[in-house]
Amino acid sequence: MNRISVMATILAVMLPLSGFTCPADGKHEPPKPFDPKTAGNLIDPKTLTPIEERLNAIVVPEIDFRCANIYDIIAFYDACVKEHGGDREKDDKSRVRLVSDEKGFGEDIPLIHFASLKMPLLYAIKLTCKIGGLEYRIKDNTVTVFRPEKTNRPTTKPTLSSEAAPGAASAER
Repeated sequence: MNRISVMATILAVMLPLSGFTCPADGKHEPPKPFDPKTAGNLIDPKTLTPIEERLNAIVVPEIDFRCANIYDIIAFYDACVKEHGGDREKDDKSRVRLVSDEKGFGEDIPLIHFASLKMPLLYAIKLTCKIGGLEYRIKDNTVTVFRPEKTNRPTTKPTLSSEAAPGAASAER
């Protein structure tokens, strides 16, 4: 009788956890090389700030997010600046830093799902913001990703064509 109650308790605990599975499971494609011709117009080279130009010059060899939360993504991007940004970005005093505005997410933390090979970091940041309904601001050498304040306008979920980024999909809780 004791074993049955233990098994029932385990099942009772495990069933609610199944609600945390990734809604994009089964929709994941292996990373494909980034193709600027089919990537859309997320980046206008004429309007880039000096920090955005530095981010655009950093190419991330592989991105493969499967329902990754925004905190982990921004930490990954920040590590990519230091690892793939050359000598200028290895100096902690002058390198570009990426941070997330933790106060702005609350309990509704965006989950991002996409994969690509050899993608410029600036494009990856902009794609992440578009998929997650986020924005970023630049102050000095710091790029902060945040959720914009809600307005009274009707909201729509951001969508991307499969041409914009191979394997791109939005996943929310």
